[in-house]
Amino acid sequence: PYTLSLHDALPILLRNTHNGQIELNVKVESPQFVTTSFGGADGANDGNVITKKCTENEYTTFRYSYNGSYQKDAYITSASQITDLTGLTNSDLIMLDIQYASKLVNLNIDDNTKLTALHINNCTNLETFSAKNCTALTSVLDFNNSKNLKSIDVSGSGVQSIICNKCLYLENINLNSSRITSYISENSN
Repeated sequence: PYTLSLHDALPILLRNTHNGQIELNVKVESPQFVTTSFGGADGANDGNVITKKCTENEYTTFRYSYNGSYQKDAYITSASQITDLTGLTNSDLIMLDIQYASKLVNLNIDDNTKLTALHINNCTNLETFSAKNCTALTSVLDFNNSKNLKSIDVSGSGVQSIICNKCLYLENINLNSSRITSYISENSN
């Protein structure tokens, strides 16, 4: 049976300045109704709401075309049930709040050169993280709640500090051409 998430009030938020089509692919852990709303940064969605049945472990695609390069928000409900979300690379993100996606396994936000804010602190099942060439992202990335994290790639990014003390399975870290000045890990040698 398809369900509505009890956590619809805690969505994923993508703020962007994209002009053109956005295509997001969502994979959920169990059958869910997932709603996306595309609109302005003032919270108005201007009728651009799409609700679809998402089948477990299969991608469901949400498409919308933005006109103009002004700041806009997209909300995705059922964040706590989402295991994978694609379509975020080179999407003119300026802010991504994905902290309620506790079951998210992979996050690839490469080539978002305007991205300045990223909220990921409750992504407890995250295994791979990639933010290559996110040159405006200068914040501290704290992965301490992502104990299953295996791979981090921030090459060419503006990230200055990574904290991953509790990442027991971390195998690959790519810091090439990044601005890293601090890397904190109990596993570092």
